[in-house]
Amino acid sequence: MRTTILDIETTYKVKEDKKTDADPYTGNMLVSVGYIAGLRDSYHEETKWEENYLCFYHKEKEPTPNAKEILQKVLDNTTLLVGHNIKFDLKWLRACGFTYIGNVHDTMITEYVMQGGEKVALSLEKCCERYAVSQKKTGLISEFLKKNVSFEDIPWKVVEEYGRADVQSTKELFHAQYSNLDGKLEPTIRLMNEFCEVLCDVENEGMQIGLKNLFQIKAEYTKEVQQLEGYLSQEVKKLMGDTPMNLDSPEDRSKIIFSRKVLDKKQWTRHFNLGYEVRGNARKKRKPTSMSIRAFQQSMVRLTRPLFKTVMKRCTACGGIGYKYALKRDGTVGKQKRICIACKKKGVVYRSTREYAGLGMHATNTNDLTVHGFKTDRSTLERLVLTAKENQKIFMKNYVRYNAIKTYLKTFVEGIEKGLDKKRRIHPHYMQCVTSTGRLSSRNPNFQNMPRGGTFPVRKVVISRWEDGHILEGDYSQLEFRVAGFLAQDNRVYEDVKNNVDVHSFTASVLGVSRQDAKADTFKPLYGGLLGTQKQMEYYRAFKQKYSKITQWHEQLQNDAITNKRVVLPSGRYYSFKDVYRMRYGGVSNSTAIKNYPVQGFATADLLPIALIKLKKLLTDRKMHSIICNTVHDSIVMDVYPEEQDLAVETMKEAMMSLPEECKHRYNIDYDMPIGIEIKIGNNWLDMKEVYKS
Repeated sequence: MRTTILDIETTYKVKEDKKTDADPYTGNMLVSVGYIAGLRDSYHEETKWEENYLCFYHKEKEPTPNAKEILQKVLDNTTLLVGHNIKFDLKWLRACGFTYIGNVHDTMITEYVMQGGEKVALSLEKCCERYAVSQKKTGLISEFLKKNVSFEDIPWKVVEEYGRADVQSTKELFHAQYSNLDGKLEPTIRLMNEFCEVLCDVENEGMQIGLKNLFQIKAEYTKEVQQLEGYLSQEVKKLMGDTPMNLDSPEDRSKIIFSRKVLDKKQWTRHFNLGYEVRGNARKKRKPTSMSIRAFQQSMVRLTRPLFKTVMKRCTACGGIGYKYALKRDGTVGKQKRICIACKKKGVVYRSTREYAGLGMHATNTNDLTVHGFKTDRSTLERLVLTAKENQKIFMKNYVRYNAIKTYLKTFVEGIEKGLDKKRRIHPHYMQCVTSTGRLSSRNPNFQNMPRGGTFPVRKVVISRWEDGHILEGDYSQLEFRVAGFLAQDNRVYEDVKNNVDVHSFTASVLGVSRQDAKADTFKPLYGGLLGTQKQMEYYRAFKQKYSKITQWHEQLQNDAITNKRVVLPSGRYYSFKDVYRMRYGGVSNSTAIKNYPVQGFATADLLPIALIKLKKLLTDRKMHSIICNTVHDSIVMDVYPEEQDLAVETMKEAMMSLPEECKHRYNIDYDMPIGIEIKIGNNWLDMKEVYKS
């Protein structure tokens, strides 16, 4: 096995949001590549290693002669390419014209899997600390990076010493990880590394953006935001008086809707156990304190005060100036200005009218609270709307719409605009090591949270890169529900799936909502959800009775977590629950995560990557021009070459339906749950028609 440990350095730019941009699509350049190459009989046996450090672009160093040829020869002779966050290195190599067709191994991904979903730091430095191997020399460049000095401007001797140390640290970490690796994790690590290669290609290819559609959406919804802002501002003035309120501030929204102000935020956070706690190098969200309705109401009275409408008047203390002149010892007015304490430099004060302000909604328990006051997210407001009066309903519905549109404009429209390359393509970053479950996440922009079209039609901007080309999407039907049934071996789930029972439609009919809105409630019982409206709770109880094996499986998961401090999937992937315990009233701490992780993990971290890897192989084997351009949770998106429409549909179908054979091959699992898929095609990602359904 010819193994090469590799690390690259590039130029980078500091964007408007002060984040760094080191992508190869926005004018950055390859600075240097360091590598250690050698033959290996196994992960633990090695021969002599060849070490080199190549310069490609630096302001004080001439490029290494024939650097590109040297590196390409190394890659041609490599069967296993190793790196820490190897997708970044591989992406750059391919963008710069290098070819590599062997396997990859990412020490960051390996560490992520070995930590079993725990939130720990995964930087090369922290990983090396964990295994007590040689450290990367961060101190060499930290002062330069603090000043936003890019690698081409850092002295070459410093760059080379830092780069060589990185490669050596990665090599030692690679050995240390495999010395401590549980063999049952090898299939998962192998899968995630193969998936890493696919994601690298997806990032490099990007998605073509139709500017006409983008600007049309931007203009239309900017106008709607302005109209909603005008309406809400008028209503807020009626509700709050002259006190200025920021519609985008969580704290101010909390005051408007719940009509109460937190007296002491520190005491509030401590009393209800809100916010985050630091565990090692990670932050974990605190579980709010559980208390009776009476105790909660008493806390509300004690820790908050009601708000009243105000009238703005000119400050008499400073005469509306905002500051006063200090007096001398003799009583005369001096030249030194002092801020007016009465108005805090505003020049005006707000007098209470003793008329209650805001909508006057009520929080029901600690789950409705945040460190700022009260939750005002979409799900909370939609729940409050169910019991609200007519004027309250109108305000909150308009606010939900305003907040959603404004968020989508900023995240997607502006995010897409800023991230376009010269070919008008967007290249989101796909991250495998962020979520605890293994589910994929993305940024720049976050395409994993892109709306389906009902609220905001932004998918319309994604078009084919080819004239007469099409966008194809394959979507697994009720994947998480089916996975839960498989993991629990619930015969009722098998029967409903075989009889084409749409569980989302059933949920929607019970709750009286749309099928899309019902999905959240369908999944809640899968993850142990119990709270909600009376109608929702009736549905949750009915679900648990109907699919009783899932309920029994949940109990088994909790017992396993308490006994073994971990939950293991059929694939070998496990989730660590070191701090889990049984509570006094019989419940189990972290119960939602214990029930959630196996379903979400097996569905989107184990099964979906299998389908994507299979699809990539089929496209290559059939020498097709069509490409994979995106993946969102349980769906796959392709950009289809004009002459390959029918073949692309068949290829997508074959890849997505291959789960049973691939599970048997990779994990020796008999995945016998019937697979349901829906394939759609269209001129853009929104306007699509169904071409296949099973």
